[in-house]
Amino acid sequence: RISGFAGAANSGPWAHILAYGILCWCAGLWLAACTARHPAASAALLCAVYGFAIECVQAAVPYRNFEVTDIVINCCAVLVVAAPLHVCLRRFYPAPGHAGKDGANCQPH
Repeated sequence: RISGFAGAANSGPWAHILAYGILCWCAGLWLAACTARHPAASAALLCAVYGFAIECVQAAVPYRNFEVTDIVINCCAVLVVAAPLHVCLRRFYPAPGHAGKDGANCQPH
């Protein structure tokens, strides 16, 4: 058995929901700070693609499997978080072009 989240084997759907929800929220905040045009939607797409890529990598690992249900759970978690994230970002982050100097927070110095 592979130890997982909260002692459960292979972590289960709740760990996926929590992990991808947090990942989407953090990615959205980072993209907003970089003055991305649609940070919540971009974060949702980025996290969904990441989840698919992770499942593809797991297909090549002998003791892991490619699970379509994991991809569905990851995408659902991302979408559930992206909606309130969009509302929060619209309220607390200014429109692109008005924050800093052209994404100065993300440019190398």
